[in-house]
Amino acid sequence: MIEKAKEAILDYIASLDERERLVVLLGVPLFLCLLYMTFIFFPLKSMTDQYEKKEERIKEKIERIEPTLKELVILRSKIEPILKKVEKGSSLDLTSYTKSLAEKENINLKDLKISSGKSMKRIEIRTISITFGETSLNKITSFIYKLESSPYYLRCIDVKISDLDENGLTSGKLIFYFYRREQ
Repeated sequence: MIEKAKEAILDYIASLDERERLVVLLGVPLFLCLLYMTFIFFPLKSMTDQYEKKEERIKEKIERIEPTLKELVILRSKIEPILKKVEKGSSLDLTSYTKSLAEKENINLKDLKISSGKSMKRIEIRTISITFGETSLNKITSFIYKLESSPYYLRCIDVKISDLDENGLTSGKLIFYFYRREQ
């Protein structure tokens, strides 16, 4: 079948005069090349260019977002331990815990006030006011450290102490924030 088509084309070309043969032999390939360029090459090139531009825009967005993403990962690693402490504090009897720790540290506890605080995004923030009498600075420092490094989220926000007396003892007031999951 292909042989017959080939033979028919060769017979047709042979029947043409020199000028017509030149037009057919040069014109048909040029016409086919033009069709190829118009309907295949240029549309593919245009699509390729569009995809390359789109890829470049996506890469630029990724480059802009990447530092923020890294920062978020770092922040999350810092926040997760704090959130665990906040969660753990939701069942804590704060008064008993503070008094018990003060006893262990030999703090002369005069007064302990816990005020109900504000709520922020399902986290309750309470203020603890601890008034103490004649106690050494080392014990006060140790007490503050143990409260802040406890398994609960407590942060000292204010320390007021009087001058040391003749025995090297001081009295004063500590104020802490206690964070826990809202109940």
